[in-house]
Amino acid sequence: MDARTAFNQVCIPSSENVSFLVRRFIFLKSQTPGETYFDKFIPDGFTSIVINFTGEVHAITGNRDYLLPSYFLIAPIFSFIPIRVHTPSDSMIVIFNTTVFTRIFGFDFSIPHEEPYRSAEKIINQELFETLAALPTDLERSLCFEKYILSLSGDQPYICDTIDVLFDSVITNGGEKMSVHSMVASAELNERTFRRKFLSRAGMNAKNLERVVRVNYLWSLYLDNRVSDFQTMVDRGNYYDQAHLIKDFKLLTGESPRSFFRRDQKVLRFISGKFSEKEIGNGLHS
Repeated sequence: MDARTAFNQVCIPSSENVSFLVRRFIFLKSQTPGETYFDKFIPDGFTSIVINFTGEVHAITGNRDYLLPSYFLIAPIFSFIPIRVHTPSDSMIVIFNTTVFTRIFGFDFSIPHEEPYRSAEKIINQELFETLAALPTDLERSLCFEKYILSLSGDQPYICDTIDVLFDSVITNGGEKMSVHSMVASAELNERTFRRKFLSRAGMNAKNLERVVRVNYLWSLYLDNRVSDFQTMVDRGNYYDQAHLIKDFKLLTGESPRSFFRRDQKVLRFISGKFSEKEIGNGLHS
């Protein structure tokens, strides 16, 4: 089966009343029976809840092959994870603002975790899973989840703290380098406290978050046909030079930029739930 025609991907922005917590919903489907697709998940700095209604999905780390549960949590990570998908498949991915998510639901992502996923049972239960599975459209599923997550997050308006503001600044600026000292000053925290709180809430230190965001920013620009040559990538990604660019791409994707951007990306984008900035802005049906 040609992977270019086997998948359907839909991106639905969150409603305004839940956008402080949920960024968007991604729906991934393949109705083709009996196919196996293998590629990798590229991290983006966000926290995700993945709900697999049908299909079998495996994550491979080291010598371990994990059959992923029906619903689980993906915390921010700093490197790719090989993924194998057995079709037919029907999955819903909820993308959260990481520092808001951890603050509201009391997660500490600085605690080491061996498995490539975490339990989502603090957020999702079997009743919600079955309710979502029974709904006929992606939009109905997203609206149902929004209503549910708002019931958990409380009635009071969410007030961003300094960690939220700094996390959003890194995301919004495409991973542009920021001085940790200036972050600490703006947060009115001592440096040790800032680093500890940021790691707990964001899942990685500020420098590594910048590196993850820069790679994803360049990937989005490439998909929008706004970068093509190495020098432009170096300039737009705020890298020191091409060697710096290549090093970060190899760490996060396992490939050089040249290999990454010249390969067929259909399965990669499907597994990573990746959309260009233009596609996210418009909502995508493919």
